[in-house]
Amino acid sequence: MVWSVFFGKKSKRWREASVNNLLSCLDAGDTEQASIYLAEDLVVADIGGARIEGRDAFLKRDQAFRKVYSDLEVHIDLTTHNGDEVLLRGRVESRHEEITGTAFWRFAFENGVVNYIETMRQGNKLTLPKFRDLPASVSRPARLKG
Repeated sequence: MVWSVFFGKKSKRWREASVNNLLSCLDAGDTEQASIYLAEDLVVADIGGARIEGRDAFLKRDQAFRKVYSDLEVHIDLTTHNGDEVLLRGRVESRHEEITGTAFWRFAFENGVVNYIETMRQGNKLTLPKFRDLPASVSRPARLKG
């Protein structure tokens, strides 16, 4: 508590704006701008245990994911807070069934930047951390070609 008085604990509004700005940068493909909201040692995980470790690895994987799923649209339905965390509930829309549906994200902060993102999906929907198992050179998942 004393620390926040002297060194300015970030407000809920500030953390929420940071997450929204991060998502806008990712949607625009601006990894340089997105990186300012992310800790270098960022961890992105899903509840199944799949993980991405490191800011650069996350940004690279996000770009590859968006290249494969170029019609991806994320709509945020609810933003709330749990302590210093920002929680989002939304929908992922795409013509690709494996990514379409409800999603939940939890953004944790340390030293003013996002240092942990957890993704939760209904059923066995594809998450960004699971995406690492797909070949980087594939323009669309083989099971969808046809």
